[in-house]
Amino acid sequence: MHIDLNNLNAKSLNNASALFDPDLPTASSVMASLNCVAVRFAINPSEDLAILAADLAYTLTAPEYAESSLIAEVAKNLVQLWDSVVNQYQINNGLSSSRITTIQ
Repeated sequence: MHIDLNNLNAKSLNNASALFDPDLPTASSVMASLNCVAVRFAINPSEDLAILAADLAYTLTAPEYAESSLIAEVAKNLVQLWDSVVNQYQINNGLSSSRITTIQ
């Protein structure tokens, strides 16, 4: 079974990175989903929405989505931004552990 990434280098599901989401086959689809979550967060902020946004940002860092250096750079910035938001929620809730950003 193969996923067509808009005629980019298609990979089999067995060879896909752990961050790749086959339900979101392109960087555009991940970014559209993240945008929807960000709008919902702007209207009604919550830790759950911040975590979902951070997870989508991490997803965008999968090599399958690195269609350009711009996307890779934006993904790294989004991870840092949303991790910061999640960490602030955790600090406010008295949790001592924070999300670890290890994007290269």
